[in-house]
Amino acid sequence: MCFLGLTACQLPYLAKGAYEQIKILNSRKSVKKVVTNDKLEEHTKEKLLFALKAHSYGETKGLTCKENFKSYVELNRDYVSYLLIASKKDKLEAKMWRFPIVGSFPYKGFFSEEKALSEAEKLIKKNYDTFVRGVPAYSSLGWFKEPILSSMLHGTKYNLAETIFHECFHSTVFYKNEVDKNEQLATFFAHHIMIAFLKDLELTSEIDNLRKSWSDQLLFSLFLKENIEIAELSFSKNEDQKNILDQIKQNYLKNLKPKLQILNFDKVFLKNLNNAKLVAFKTYFFNFDELEHKLQNTHNNDIFNYLISLK
Repeated sequence: MCFLGLTACQLPYLAKGAYEQIKILNSRKSVKKVVTNDKLEEHTKEKLLFALKAHSYGETKGLTCKENFKSYVELNRDYVSYLLIASKKDKLEAKMWRFPIVGSFPYKGFFSEEKALSEAEKLIKKNYDTFVRGVPAYSSLGWFKEPILSSMLHGTKYNLAETIFHECFHSTVFYKNEVDKNEQLATFFAHHIMIAFLKDLELTSEIDNLRKSWSDQLLFSLFLKENIEIAELSFSKNEDQKNILDQIKQNYLKNLKPKLQILNFDKVFLKNLNNAKLVAFKTYFFNFDELEHKLQNTHNNDIFNYLISLK
């Protein structure tokens, strides 16, 4: 997992960028054909073939992958889109954008970084904190046959496979107007399905790394929950925002960072920390402890039994 950089996950907020979306869809090429190209770099070929394995595995285990991620698109940029998240400076509450049919989302997407930053500037003038980030992948929730994008290949083949599980989960289970729940579940299930996939492939060393990564994410999730609860109470008492954010930073460096095994959240979390970034992390990293408890105690550590219960 690449933290928040992995996915945007829902397409509706990109509706105004229909031209760009159509361009992407018209550029799709079958992965099976792409990998036969002699000019294709070997590491790219390896990732794409591994992605097909992950797709097949997900389908056999109950994920709704269908014809998604069987094609490939080479983009001319590092990210497919950019997300804008905003929050008032005096409370941890994401600004919501509403869209027909699919409901409300705590972010707005753009195919252009320039347009995302321009929109952010307008909100800053209205006393909002903002956070703009590039995203390498998203899901249309089954509206289109989604391709693997070149922006999804920056990490390892294991990152790519986990991203596919994440996106296929969104096409399998979706709760309208509950973005936080959707994202937390997708991140959680993608991790555990990835472990099962690696077990099937008998990749023991990679399983060990993934478990250490997940242990770090669980610790970060608990840290985030505790500190956001404290911050929300402080904001309700009209305490100074800078003091609240400084305390969160100190708590991270003192209480969380020494416990992390392999992940480092310093740059992605601490840099330019504000209320918008906090609510963005809350969307993806909250409640992992509760989901883990349910997996262990209600579903006997069987992630696919858990998946069936949600369908």
